[in-house]
Amino acid sequence: MRKAPGPLIGKRSLLYRKVAAFSAASWRIRQMCRSFLLVLLGLMVAACASVPPQPEVSEDREVFEGRYELLAQELEIVELEDDDNPLSELYYHLLVAELSVQLDDAGQALDSYLAAMRMADDVRVAERAARLALYERRNNDGLEAAQRWLALAPASPEAHQAVGLFELRHGNRDAALEHFQVLLDDPLIGPEEALARLGVALSQEPDREAGLAVLETIVAERPAEAHAQYVLAQVAAQVGRTDVALLAAQRASLLEPEWRAPYLLNIRIQLQEGETKAALDLLEKVLANRPEDYELRLYYARTLLNMERTASALGQFELLLQERPRDPQILYGAALLAVELERVEQARRYLLRLINVGERLDDAYFYLGRLAEGEGDYNGAIRWYGEAGGDRLVEAQFRIALLLVERGEVRAARQRLARFRREHPEEALRAYVMEAELVRQVGQPDQALVLLSRALGEWPDAVELLYSRALVNVELDRLLAAERDLRAIIRQRPDHAHALNALGYTLVDRTERYQEGYELIRRAHALKPTNPAIMDSLGWAYYRLGDAAKALEYIEQAYQRHPDPEIAAHLAKILWALGEYEEALQVFSEAWEADPEHPALLRAQQFLSE
Repeated sequence: MRKAPGPLIGKRSLLYRKVAAFSAASWRIRQMCRSFLLVLLGLMVAACASVPPQPEVSEDREVFEGRYELLAQELEIVELEDDDNPLSELYYHLLVAELSVQLDDAGQALDSYLAAMRMADDVRVAERAARLALYERRNNDGLEAAQRWLALAPASPEAHQAVGLFELRHGNRDAALEHFQVLLDDPLIGPEEALARLGVALSQEPDREAGLAVLETIVAERPAEAHAQYVLAQVAAQVGRTDVALLAAQRASLLEPEWRAPYLLNIRIQLQEGETKAALDLLEKVLANRPEDYELRLYYARTLLNMERTASALGQFELLLQERPRDPQILYGAALLAVELERVEQARRYLLRLINVGERLDDAYFYLGRLAEGEGDYNGAIRWYGEAGGDRLVEAQFRIALLLVERGEVRAARQRLARFRREHPEEALRAYVMEAELVRQVGQPDQALVLLSRALGEWPDAVELLYSRALVNVELDRLLAAERDLRAIIRQRPDHAHALNALGYTLVDRTERYQEGYELIRRAHALKPTNPAIMDSLGWAYYRLGDAAKALEYIEQAYQRHPDPEIAAHLAKILWALGEYEEALQVFSEAWEADPEHPALLRAQQFLSE
């Protein structure tokens, strides 16, 4: 006869909630459950040594199938058969703990592991509780768990480290140092690895200054150990104590002049602090003493590249290729640098060598296409683009379509994109957007509108299609239709800066709803404060609201970032309105020379001539 529900029954709802949360992910549960139950069986065997004999549990449980619904039922049977069974209580706490970990509920997991730890003398449970307490920063519980872990495994260097960290959190610096010393003296780990572990742990402590102070004390006792100085430099850099970090890195270099790592750390810190010249001087000095150090030269090349010293970086890549002429990453990097420097023949040589090596073929084909396109060799460009696949496939096919349009073969371009949509349905939406843009560029916005509306029949909520159609509608002066599409995007994605900007600019530029447009542009600017188009829109909104001085502030910044013809037209108009006639004409003239057919400049010309 079954007994009445005992004290565990009140806890069951928590477990059931966690079980239910896992029912939709049974494949993951099966893997976790099998591994967990093996551990659990070990714990139960260990616990049996300290509890009275209990009634046997049926061996035909379906727990071992990993089905958590059945597991919950089984727990109920165990509890109802004998609510005074300590194994049932232990079983409950461990299962809730493990489920809580899987559900990222670290607080509940820690509570359950602590409860289990107090019932069973098992080092694994104590260790798990201590590690969770470190993560949760529950220092009183953590110290209890770590001390239990150490009591069960007194030779464990990891347990000593855990106790030391909790002692440090409690302000017991001397006690912490005693436990850390056990870790550092462990012969199986070795002093260098032990110090590295300790450095990582201390750098992650809530009070990182206290951690650094302890590490300084430890390292002070090892003045002749370069590795100790290096670990101190790393931790000090992470804590933000660059003064300590630089001195420690310098000491490490003096102790072991052939060790590269301290030099690189010193250089990185100086670069972060803005000491560019000092960092480069040191790097060049070290490299001069180690001219054959490939990794160091590669680091130097990348440093130059990050500093936008492109020509110098390419020179270093050329030296690297002398040592490893078939290294695909260096070949590719050198090719991109040569492209950026407009050294066409040099870039072409590197790309052809990359093809010969048989690496990064799609990238090589694509950039060879770009080089040919830049030279006006459209046939050659189309041929190279046609070879590109993989991640370059979509962009290469779109470039081919653009080149066909440039040659006046609009129909062929559209046919190619239509075929691409059929062969690659996963890219059909992007192909529709591309085709619509091509059609619009050749002066057929009505056809672009038809195409985008057809695509929206398949993807009615596609943001890319709605945005493209809105721009076409603005061009066709269908402002209400454009506003509908842009507001549909904003309803879906209130943080879509480009939709906010497009709608705001349309209202400011094409209607008298200036204030409403200004508010939309302000929202866009808050999301992307350095975007030149949005800065230009905001400046134009201020101009339309009558604040030309404020308008000039934003549009000048936009023009500096991106000297676009439309931004130039706005800037010229505002300068003219402020009486800066010569400067206005200069801005307009420079933009006109670059693109005399741009519609915005044609409109500005009329304004300036009035």
